Amino acid sequence: MEIARSAMSEDDLRPEQSPDETVRRQDATGAPDSPDLLEAHRKLRDSARRREDLLSDVARDLRGPVGSLRAEIRRLLTGAHGTLEEAQRRALEKVERHAIALADLSQDLGELQDLTRGRAELQRAPLDLARLVAEIGAALEPVAAEQHVMLSMDTPEYPVLVNADASRLRPALEDLFAGALARSAPGAVNVRVGAFPGGARLEVDSANDDGRRTARPPRALAAALLRELVELHGGTFEGGGSHVSLTLPAPATHSAVRGSLGHDPSRPRVLVVEDDEGAREALADVLSDFYEVETTRDGVEGVDAARLQRPDLILMDLFMPRLDGFGALEALRADPTTSDVPVILVSGRGDDLTRAHSLDLGAIDFLQKPFSERELRARIDRTLRLARRQSQLQVLAETDSLTGLANRRAFHGRLALEVKRARRYGTPLACLMVDMDHLKPINDLLGHAAGDRAIATIAELLRGELRETDFGARYGGDEFVLLLPHTTAAEGRVLAARLCDRIRDTTLQVDGQPVALAASFGVSELPDGPPEQAGEEMLRMADAALYEAKAAGRGRVAVQLMDEDGTGAQPQ
Repeated sequence: MEIARSAMSEDDLRPEQSPDETVRRQDATGAPDSPDLLEAHRKLRDSARRREDLLSDVARDLRGPVGSLRAEIRRLLTGAHGTLEEAQRRALEKVERHAIALADLSQDLGELQDLTRGRAELQRAPLDLARLVAEIGAALEPVAAEQHVMLSMDTPEYPVLVNADASRLRPALEDLFAGALARSAPGAVNVRVGAFPGGARLEVDSANDDGRRTARPPRALAAALLRELVELHGGTFEGGGSHVSLTLPAPATHSAVRGSLGHDPSRPRVLVVEDDEGAREALADVLSDFYEVETTRDGVEGVDAARLQRPDLILMDLFMPRLDGFGALEALRADPTTSDVPVILVSGRGDDLTRAHSLDLGAIDFLQKPFSERELRARIDRTLRLARRQSQLQVLAETDSLTGLANRRAFHGRLALEVKRARRYGTPLACLMVDMDHLKPINDLLGHAAGDRAIATIAELLRGELRETDFGARYGGDEFVLLLPHTTAAEGRVLAARLCDRIRDTTLQVDGQPVALAASFGVSELPDGPPEQAGEEMLRMADAALYEAKAAGRGRVAVQLMDEDGTGAQPQ
């Protein structure tokens, strides 16, 4: 059985098929579970482990000699051994560039091994990918000019958020862009960033000066490192050479906010509310080439349509039967599901009083008839850009930068919404309070950076167990809170016990030193009573249960429910 190849390629650096997968494939063919097969499995596993160890040793062994070489070159260039002639200086500068490239290769190899062996800890947080890519492109413009490459950056004006580790992603993207410039010289490199539901896409195309795509592949190690990094973030990586495409996920805790911008940013959803049939059809014809258009005949239908399927923007006539634009606007602003949908009011009457009243009620803009197609599109596009920017800023304001979870402010807003929803449909709602155990010794012994990593690790474990309908937030310090719709306290206790075990089984490596993790859980369920009081009472009971778990020895789960007499009690 051949278990190794003499030439090392990108595929060799990425263990796409584990020994266990090899055995499963052989078992699927009906081969007996024989001693020979088990022995082959053991040899294959040992060989893979030896290869990984060898690559790690090579990366580590290279760092010393390469560092010494760079130091000695730098001493020669600074005149430590006498004055250099110009030809000698140019030659040494060229050698120094090669030594730097070799050092980068060594570092990339070590990082790749950390990623593939699960030793790398990602510090995820909301990151504006559009801004990051624009910054890298601006920094590389002098390099592009020197190499006679036209660098085209197509990035949106509004933020495009992803959930990523900026400290790891930035250098990987810098290497990707720099490599594309080097392969294309002279020629062109086109970079595009776009948002889609649940994340963002980055594409890089390279072309030689004759217009043909370059056939020179990217550096295998750099491509393997970027692929592993993207996939570790939960994204995808495709292509190589002249075309690279990768996706990264958006901050998961704010999918509802992202969804408010529409399912396809390139085709925003526009709701037209107009009672005149001819005007309604004309608007639909004009806008349908650029937006997904839905039409309704009056304010009542418009409000119902917006509540049923939230649009990105509403273009609404002012004077209509049954419910005019002012009344419909008030109804939209009074409903939490549509309160921030941008509305442009349209009317043939454009006096100051009408305009002022429209803006006072919450209209984002006012368009007076008659208007041109160009003006209409300009007003809509401007409003959509403002809405996207506002929504992204809201996400940043409600996101905890360390963990990527929602912050305390966002939690209390979501709590009120989930309590009302549970009351409306008569469904249960559970709450979990989570507090990390023994954080202070970690901070005291290893520093607050290690404590932050421990907090972020627990947040990631919590996030991994949440459903799309669940909501997780960092409540403060090392304390978290989870809202679980359609979940009873008994079901919440099962989830808490599973999370408690997962955290206990996780060991964090800090500078080669293992750090044990643990957390205590308090569970409660939404009690009877007015919605504005029931939510806070559920939170109070979960917090009380958490203190019971702490008092019982930590690393435990406790539940508190409301008795019939209105007092809290902890069931066994």
